Amino acid sequence: QTWEVELTSTREHVFVSASRLELSGSVQEPCRNSLAGCTRVQAKVKSELAELKAARIPHIYDAPPIQRILWGEQPRAGMLGDVALPSDGELVSVGGVQCLVFGLGRAAYLAVPVGAPTALLFLGRNRSAARIAPLARAYASMLCGLAVVPVAAVKTSEVYPQARAVAKALPSVFGSGAMLVHGVFTGSIPAVQIAAEHSQQDSSPPHCRMLVLESGISSIDQIPGIAGVIGGMQNDPIMQAVKLRMVRCDIALVRGAEHNMLLNFRADPLDAMASACPSTR
Repeated sequence: QTWEVELTSTREHVFVSASRLELSGSVQEPCRNSLAGCTRVQAKVKSELAELKAARIPHIYDAPPIQRILWGEQPRAGMLGDVALPSDGELVSVGGVQCLVFGLGRAAYLAVPVGAPTALLFLGRNRSAARIAPLARAYASMLCGLAVVPVAAVKTSEVYPQARAVAKALPSVFGSGAMLVHGVFTGSIPAVQIAAEHSQQDSSPPHCRMLVLESGISSIDQIPGIAGVIGGMQNDPIMQAVKLRMVRCDIALVRGAEHNMLLNFRADPLDAMASACPSTR
């Protein structure tokens, strides 16, 4: 009997005789010794996924100095950053969160086919309409679907709940199909969380097919000024590297405008991010 196997390091598909197939890493020994060992491993994986889906950031991180470092100044009504909202974007409440939606023209999202893919973009600290609108338009055009950008004011403790609410509501509000998640700088914090939760085999819709991290962070201490405020990595509330390893879709890493802002005293920030990913392209 011959099995088709995917190599996790390269995504290459190869054919291997079943008699020569062995489990690797920490799973191999317990599974070789007993069924109970496999059961313990499976239970550990389920426990880790449950912790992932229950992850929260404590309210203590809503302190104004931390807010400003992570998310910048909060947007005023009708504004995205210091620029008026783009005329071809439609403000829509998605899961109770105000979002800017780009389709094939103003309000054209109403005519997008059911099941069309959606790009979900998280801005993070950079809330420039001039920066994000061209990217959102390009995604909407490329996917023949929608690009959804949460623009509501946010507290750090509400980042995960808001991101989850938007992702969960996409199929019911727009009839969306698969999802691409894109995070810019500190927007990579909710982007990684949503991609990890929605790329699992048994994830609820919409299923995340790709994660794009633009000037993304693999550790909170890469953000200038944050270490002096939170007091060190032992107080890291996001555990970004751990969650990156749980992402089960393709990951693309991009050097963006904020790349030179990222702090890393051991390696290039992009290399640090790549080393934390289970697979990159």
